[in-house]
Amino acid sequence: MSSNTLFWIWKIIKGILVFTLFLVLVTWVTMGLWNFVIPSIFGLPTINWMQAAALLLLTRLLIGGGHYGWNKMRNRPMDRMHPMHTFKHWSTMSEEEKQQVKNYWKRKCSASATYRSDADVFITDADKANEGKE
Repeated sequence: MSSNTLFWIWKIIKGILVFTLFLVLVTWVTMGLWNFVIPSIFGLPTINWMQAAALLLLTRLLIGGGHYGWNKMRNRPMDRMHPMHTFKHWSTMSEEEKQQVKNYWKRKCSASATYRSDADVFITDADKANEGKE
C-alpha cells in the first residue's frame, strides 16, 4: 500500500475513534446529570448508560439540529433580510432598500405582530385595523 492510502485509512480510523469517544463522553455526562438531578426533583428512577444513549437519540430526533429535525424553515425569502445578511450589504443598499429592511424588522419585532406563512409577511394589529378600511 502507498503511504497516501495508509494516511487516509489512519485518518478514517482516528475519526471513528474520536467520534466514539465523544459519544461515550456525552452519554456519560447525560447519565450523570440525570441521575444527580432528576430523581431528587421528580422522584423518577436513575438511568443506565444505554438509557442515557437512547435519551440522547430521542431528543435528537424530537428537537433536531443541523440538517435534521423540525427546523426546515430556512431559505425563505425573508431570511435574506436577516441582520447578519443585511448588515454585510448595508453600505451598498439604496435608501429605499434600507427603509424596507427597517420597516420589516420594526414590524417583525412589534409585540402584536403575527406571521402569515402563506404570504411570508408579518401583520400587526394596525394592519388588521386598516384591512376593513381599504
